[in-house]
Amino acid sequence: MNAHYTSAFFGPQVVSYVVYEKFRSAYYRGLEKLVYEVPKFYPGWSMRVYLNWAQDNLRDWACALACNNSHLDICDAQNLPGIGNVIESFPRIWRFSVMGDPLVNRYIVRDSDAPLIQREVDAVNEWISLGKCFHIMRDHVGHKARMMAGMWGGCNSWQPSKNKETRANLYLSTHEDNGDQHILTVRFSRVNKQRHLII
Repeated sequence: MNAHYTSAFFGPQVVSYVVYEKFRSAYYRGLEKLVYEVPKFYPGWSMRVYLNWAQDNLRDWACALACNNSHLDICDAQNLPGIGNVIESFPRIWRFSVMGDPLVNRYIVRDSDAPLIQREVDAVNEWISLGKCFHIMRDHVGHKARMMAGMWGGCNSWQPSKNKETRANLYLSTHEDNGDQHILTVRFSRVNKQRHLII
């Protein structure tokens, strides 16, 4: 298995996740279920998981998942093609690395402890049918933020250089920036509003 990507190319549509913290936390358990849910809810899409390859116990766990699920792509945060080592950045933003990736056309960013539901898939299909580049979802009365960190997506065909620039700006943030939610809102706020759909 390649240390940074399990494959050179996985296809143009990707569901992006991250796992971190102590092994076997809710994030890891959730991801083990999502590995089987993603191809059912998003047939033809690949699933990317960003993690710290050097973390104890993760290699065997990740290899076992990837070897048994051809749609799964394991990405090492210490060695991301086109980006490098982002291990010192806030871990939850690693999943945003899919933005600006020339191998990916369309992507959605999700939480590894949140199960997929049909209502979400319907919203994603609506976004695709309308031809918008970015989508932002809220699915609860408590979702007040401009962008929920695990409920958005985009396309890399829109101004590729701008996508890479935005991604680089996300990684300028530090652990003190109050988490992925704040980082995404502050660093991503200049995206052209005509190119996104709020659902």
